[in-house]
Amino acid sequence: MGGPTLTMIMPNYNHARFLPQAIEAVLAQSRPPDEFLICDDASRDDSVAIARGYAARHARLRVLANDRNRGALATCQRLLDEARGDFVYAGAADDMVLPGFFEAAMAMAASHPRTGIVFGAIETWDETRRLATLGLTRWAEPVWADPGRYLADVLQVERVLFSHSAGTVYRREAMLEGGGFRPGLGCFGDTFLLRAVALRHGAGYLARPVVRCRVLPDSVFNAAGRRPFLWLKIVLRVVRLMQTPPYSGVFPRSYVRYFTGMALAEVLGMPFIAAAKGLEHRLAGLPVARGLLPPAKRLAKAWLFGMLYPDRQDGVSDVPGA
Repeated sequence: MGGPTLTMIMPNYNHARFLPQAIEAVLAQSRPPDEFLICDDASRDDSVAIARGYAARHARLRVLANDRNRGALATCQRLLDEARGDFVYAGAADDMVLPGFFEAAMAMAASHPRTGIVFGAIETWDETRRLATLGLTRWAEPVWADPGRYLADVLQVERVLFSHSAGTVYRREAMLEGGGFRPGLGCFGDTFLLRAVALRHGAGYLARPVVRCRVLPDSVFNAAGRRPFLWLKIVLRVVRLMQTPPYSGVFPRSYVRYFTGMALAEVLGMPFIAAAKGLEHRLAGLPVARGLLPPAKRLAKAWLFGMLYPDRQDGVSDVPGA
């Protein structure tokens, strides 16, 4: 197969019920990955047996297993160390890549071989229905952007705590240069990495949904959204890292100031959104509440994020813990 090569890495922890769909979506890609690595993080279900069953039938798939639970980012780093492709996609075991994603991403990567990342829009789903499609405000068509344009059109427009990491293919060399996945940054570790990489090497955007991302109550991101003090610690760690070499030469000081203010504002809004969601659950049995609470919640979110991000088309997208 000509052109740059692709490694798919997939950490897994207790997602046996989703794993077959996630694996089959990868194997069914019109341009499948050259290498497919799954690492199980000491699951208590039958995830390993399921993954090894697929590996026995597909030579490109290899299964690793941690001797103890190490966490998602540490597991991703182990997979990254094993990867050999020119580009790497890190996909969750409860998500599903959409048809044509890898073909489109690798075509753009072939056109811009020194790009840092190629990414697309994300569909968010709960167990049964689509919640939202999250794209970019300023880019309606496929585009490749140098670091300056990525900063101006994406980082200074979109919500600072939201991430498109679930739909991002990285150049492996740039990932390693960027320090890889940092467990100390929690659920923001992959987001910090993709931004550092894009601000060094530029980014390609596919302007289409590329992955179906499940937003489950027990997900790492949702759990963090219910703990604003944890988010506060993460934000402060990110800000310190942005100001520390070599990242101080990557993140402009003006953006660090912007990120700090906007991230703290988002964190301060989390308890109010969590309280609104709790009220919604408590009153869900009342017929009047069933009709009034969902639009009231949407209006509250639109008001908060509309004030923070007036340049966004909708002013609101999925919120941690929302």
